[in-house]
Amino acid sequence: MLHLLNKRITVIFLAAAMLFAPAAEIYAQKSKGKKGQAAASKNSSRPATKESVNDVKKQQGAVQKEIASTRAQIKENEQAVRKGLAELNVLQGEIADGKKKLDDASRQVRDLSEKITVVEHDIAKEEGELKKLREEYLKAVKKMRVKRKSASTLSFIFSSKNFSEAMRRMRYLREFSGWRDRQSDKIGAKVASLKSQKELLAKTKSDKDVALAEESKLQARLQSQYKEQDAMVVKLKANGDALRKYLAQKQAEANTLKNRVAALIAEEQRKAEEQRKAREEAARKAEQQRKEQLAREEANRKAAEAKAQREREIAAQSKADAEKKKKAEADAKKQSASTKEKPKKEDSKNSSKYAEARKRRPRGQKDQASDKVAPKAPEKPAVSPSKGENVNKPSDDAKKNVAQAASSFAQMRGALPRPVAGAFRITSQFGRHSLPDLPNVMYDNPGIDAEVSAGASAQAVYGGKVSGVYMVPGYSTVVIVNHGNYYTVYGNIQNASVKVGDTVKQGQNLGKLAPSDDDTSHSSIHFEVWHNRDKMNPTEWIR
Repeated sequence: MLHLLNKRITVIFLAAAMLFAPAAEIYAQKSKGKKGQAAASKNSSRPATKESVNDVKKQQGAVQKEIASTRAQIKENEQAVRKGLAELNVLQGEIADGKKKLDDASRQVRDLSEKITVVEHDIAKEEGELKKLREEYLKAVKKMRVKRKSASTLSFIFSSKNFSEAMRRMRYLREFSGWRDRQSDKIGAKVASLKSQKELLAKTKSDKDVALAEESKLQARLQSQYKEQDAMVVKLKANGDALRKYLAQKQAEANTLKNRVAALIAEEQRKAEEQRKAREEAARKAEQQRKEQLAREEANRKAAEAKAQREREIAAQSKADAEKKKKAEADAKKQSASTKEKPKKEDSKNSSKYAEARKRRPRGQKDQASDKVAPKAPEKPAVSPSKGENVNKPSDDAKKNVAQAASSFAQMRGALPRPVAGAFRITSQFGRHSLPDLPNVMYDNPGIDAEVSAGASAQAVYGGKVSGVYMVPGYSTVVIVNHGNYYTVYGNIQNASVKVGDTVKQGQNLGKLAPSDDDTSHSSIHFEVWHNRDKMNPTEWIR
């Protein structure tokens, strides 16, 4: 159809060119000719020129109308393609649901058939056991009657030859009576069980009939949907060029959105990596400063200990010298008391020897006479471990929070609520797929599209932080929510009610959805799930 319209436009423009040619030639002749010839030509050709211009104007008006009509037809075809494709997507969703329901109905029919077979087998078994019990019961009763020879119970007992035989007959009658009661109970229980099994069989057969009717109904509906789908595909094939153009536009819009989301995730990951490196560098510097501080304190401690040790040694040496001097004086007094001539010589000798010994002794050496050492000064405790610990705590906490958020979101796989309350019918599935009978017409959907009620609002499927709010062609406003290293994307929002940096809870309103372009009686939503930079199938995450 579009090819024929293009040919019609080409023919119209050619006709317009041919119609405008005479006017152009007349204008050229008027500009190039002499004044007299131009006047004569003007006088002679005036009626023909006026008539030609009128004809050209009329034909030009007709061409313009034809062009406007052709443009309107092209626009109408594009709208028809867009609407037909939307209806085909909806129908494909209905067919997928119908197939699932048909499979469930067929499975139910098979289960009921198997149940009927099992119940019939149980009934046959119960009937066999009941027949056997009844035969055993009748056989035993007949045998008892033969033994008793139709006599009464008392006659049977009193006809015994002796007391022992009478007791045995009484015990036999009592046991036979108990056995008969038990057999009667068994037979009654079998009869009741058999009745219950037959009732179950009847109900199961009735359920199977209902399931078969539902299966037949679903099959007929599915066949009708297939026929409707074929008719839509034929219409779309007739506008193949317009269809390819529309899908190419949709694919370009989807790629724009995909690239925007991927860029946002990459930027957030880059910032997170920079923050992580900055935290690690700060932690490294803090650790280095802590070690340097410990080293300084250790050096100060050792210097203080060395100083205290020197002071102790000097004090000990002074004490030893004082004691030695005191001892020497005491010895001198004793010697002076015993002799009067030798003291002076001995004192001089002792004093000279003592002076020489002090000169020869190294500085700081302990005196041999002193065995006592002053107590050491108490050591200063090293830096408390708590002073430098938890240096990496901010980095660890950030990683822990991200990991916890991602783990919590991952655990919700298959259990997340839908991104909108109320009606939710998927019209375009996730991934790359082609249209029925149009294998060359491909479309790669980064998420899913669903038809929802008019005026519905997008809702966060899980708590998180808003990372982006963008205007993307074909998707109106798009909101991206971060859940650790998982992201959810909500498109086709008319008015966003959140902004970047907001923290949202599960079920929180993100904004009202825009009405559908083809049918304002409902709205649509585009929904995506990402894990880092990998696209996920949203249908595997929502319940």
